[in-house]
Amino acid sequence: MWISFGLACALLIGTSDAIAKKLLARADEATVAWAKVLFSLPWLLLVFLNAGLPALSWEFWKVTGMMIPLELTAYLCALKSMKKGLLSLVIPFQAFTPLLTVATGWLFLGEAVTMAGFIGVVAVTVGAYALHAELAVHGPLEPVRAMLKNEGIRLMMITAALYSITSVLSKRAVLLSSPESFPFIYLSLDALILCALVAARAKGDLRRLGGQLRAQLPLYMLAGLVMSGAFLMHCLGIREAPVAYFIAIKRLSLLVSVLYGGLLYREPAFRQRMAATAVMLAGAAIITLAA
Repeated sequence: MWISFGLACALLIGTSDAIAKKLLARADEATVAWAKVLFSLPWLLLVFLNAGLPALSWEFWKVTGMMIPLELTAYLCALKSMKKGLLSLVIPFQAFTPLLTVATGWLFLGEAVTMAGFIGVVAVTVGAYALHAELAVHGPLEPVRAMLKNEGIRLMMITAALYSITSVLSKRAVLLSSPESFPFIYLSLDALILCALVAARAKGDLRRLGGQLRAQLPLYMLAGLVMSGAFLMHCLGIREAPVAYFIAIKRLSLLVSVLYGGLLYREPAFRQRMAATAVMLAGAAIITLAA
């Protein structure tokens, strides 16, 4: 059953990314994050009221408190990355999450990398290189230089690193509460923090902020609905499956996002980036199985 939740989550996340790209054309990343979270709450409230409030321990609040700043930073970095770069170019770098997990395990825990794990690392790296393969005609290191220069890619790498931590924390939080109650509790807290951030950025110009919301209100409402569904599917799935396996299925969202980038936004080198993303996902899957 968790595989179904993972596939649904992947489709919804890819759709959410495509909607966010459209919204970011007329608003900054903090406003988009705040509005998406805000419009997701009514849907999650219905699920929360139906399930009821479970007993919440001190450990739940501790885990949630650790997760919020990391998750918000990752989400804002991801949105800023999508605003600055092509969807089909920056999104695939979320495939680096399992690779970074292998790297930190080797550096800090001395965990050995198996041959299968090494092959997975190579596949992710080759896929990332292939995203800029057309630049290799100017020299074999040009694709690497292009990646290092691209701010959107750097931001998405930060996102991938943070998600490798928050994925584990989210499972712990779900087990300490319930998959029906955690999304509403967690995103309500996120909304409060984002309200303060957006208000500080608006500097009292609430009329401009209201104008931004009204200009794309149907799209924001759709974004909230999709986000609520994605988070609920994440919580339901991650309760049942090992984190690494569920995230491997969930990361199929990268292909969905790249597909939207090519078909909806007519981004260049579409087929090349679909193939490169598929190679990166295959590498991520191999790393997961090797773990």
